Amino acid sequence: MADNLGYTEGSGKLIKTDEGGVSGAHMSVVKLAYSGDGVETPVLADADGLKVQIGKTITIPTSPLAGQVWPVSDNGGNLSVDDAGGTLTVDAPAATPVAVRLSTGAAFIDTIPISDAAGSLTVDGGVTAAQGAPIAVASAWPIKVSDGSSTVGISTVGAVKALKVDVVQQASAPQTRVTKSVTLAASETGTTLWDPTTGYKFVITDVIIVMAESGRLTLFDGTNSAANLVFDGVLYGAMYHLNFQARPWKSAAIDNILKATTDADAEATITVHGYEEL
Repeated sequence: MADNLGYTEGSGKLIKTDEGGVSGAHMSVVKLAYSGDGVETPVLADADGLKVQIGKTITIPTSPLAGQVWPVSDNGGNLSVDDAGGTLTVDAPAATPVAVRLSTGAAFIDTIPISDAAGSLTVDGGVTAAQGAPIAVASAWPIKVSDGSSTVGISTVGAVKALKVDVVQQASAPQTRVTKSVTLAASETGTTLWDPTTGYKFVITDVIIVMAESGRLTLFDGTNSAANLVFDGVLYGAMYHLNFQARPWKSAAIDNILKATTDADAEATITVHGYEEL
């Protein structure tokens, strides 16, 4: 195929040129095509210029324009960032803070000391503290005995320290003699001999029994049971004195009632002496 086609201008045929502004010479306007022999494929272009196709793999260094940044994405994987021996600053939103681990530079800090900075610390809930052996008695922890509003004082008795103690005497009813007398017929069960004032116990010092008819007589403290028997036995027609003055019989509980039971034969008059106490 021949190259370098000659051209003779004919009527109506023009060659596109661009006239130079200095010499007035005309410069041909050329349409580019692929350079292979006999190839007529034109090189494409648009408003921004010629389109270029890279024929082989090359490395093109790139960088953002001044004042611009490029976004970075891990594309759903893990993104590794190297500070190149410097320091990285990481911004994290308040709603999703970044977890950090403190370090001294040589090792991680797992136990963090707390300081009140010469002020005071407030601890919610109970606090349990253990003291080791003090170096001296003077180093021991002071302890106060309190009921929540007042504390117990300390007195010096000779060279000995002692807690102050108040001796509280329980109030009791004056030991005014109480006498109860009841006549019992045969076959009585749990008849009241002495019902003390509400809130008091009865205290027996003497019991006088006059049997009109022989039979079994039982005196008991509240309940007719072995632990509460004041007297239980068969008595004959005579007078009997039960003396508790050396060791008065006190009812087992406040408001207990002294009671008596007779069998089918016994008839008696019982007189009880004593007093009441709280």
